[in-house]
Order: sequence, then C-alpha cells, then structure tokens
Amino acid sequence: MALEKVRIKEIMNPNIVSVSPFLTINDLIEEYFLKYDYITLPVIMDNEVVGTISLDDIRNNSEDLESMIRVHEIMKPNTNNLYLQQEDKVLNALKQMISSRVSFVSVRDHNQLIGVLTLDDIAKYLSDQKVI
Repeated sequence: MALEKVRIKEIMNPNIVSVSPFLTINDLIEEYFLKYDYITLPVIMDNEVVGTISLDDIRNNSEDLESMIRVHEIMKPNTNNLYLQQEDKVLNALKQMISSRVSFVSVRDHNQLIGVLTLDDIAKYLSDQKVI
C-alpha cells in the first residue's frame, strides 16, 4: 500500500491555521473562512486542540447566531485527544482517524504542537503519487 512506509512528518502541515475559542463567528468567517481554503479549523487554547469549528457548524446554527457569538459556543469539543508523533506512520494515523471519526490529528513533539495531519493532506499526497 502507498502509505505503509510514509511518516507523518513527510505530509503533515506544519503551518497550523487555528482559531481561538473566544473569536467571534463574524471574525471567524471574515478572517479565516474567507481567507483560507479550509472547511474545518482546529480551535486551540494553551497549545491544546480543544475542538473544531466548521462551515457546517456555522450553517447548522445560523438561525441562532448573533454578532457576538463566540467560537466556543458552537464548536465541536475535542473529546478524543488524538495526538500522534511526527515519526508515526501515516497509515496508522489514517486508521485512527477513521476509527475515531475525525478529519485531522494533532502532531506533537515533546508535548509541543508542531502541526496537523488532515484527511485532505493524505488525499493530496495519494493524488500527487498518482495512487488515486
């Protein structure tokens, strides 16, 4: 299989685009979703991924949104605390992501958040390798 020998550090994204749980939804939309090509973003506080926020979360709560609603009020809390090391294999990460039903994992080095690995990163790698 194409992912058996690939390590997370080879395809992870070290440039973490994350948001604060205290950011307003209006600012989230203007400063992140309109600026970056992501549909889901990690919510980070004190170097910990405390949840995720997606365009679907905003759409699903659009009737209740006011200008001062904060990300933490509608984000999906991170309950699985799935962290991997950059030397771990991508195939193992993919299996864990599927079994945990998450679209990304945090990558740590000595308890320091150094990147994220998303399903999109894996799909792009496979596409670039002409596997899919």
